[in-house]
Amino acid sequence: LKVFINPAVASLPQHAHLLAEPGCFLRTEKGKGGINRRINRECGTGDSEEAKIEALLPDEFKPLELTEKMDHAWFEHVKARVKDRSEEGAEIIAREKEKKKKEG
Repeated sequence: LKVFINPAVASLPQHAHLLAEPGCFLRTEKGKGGINRRINRECGTGDSEEAKIEALLPDEFKPLELTEKMDHAWFEHVKARVKDRSEEGAEIIAREKEKKKKEG
């Protein structure tokens, strides 16, 4: 799955919470192919002088901790709104098989 983000839309204030992640530099590490990888930490954490003046990320910007109960509720919500098309799919497959028999 690839997701493309429109920077103009993502930079709008109402979408600021969607892309939050640790944003304060911690260190670099060698990644695949010898390329340096930047490792960040949550701002406002740690013992450094910089950490003491940084702002903590608000809780509403942090990702949700999903539970089995939440997953189940979401599945039930979607299931109630999606039409069951399994019979239609079976009919289409049967027609395609019949068509191939006639052609072949």
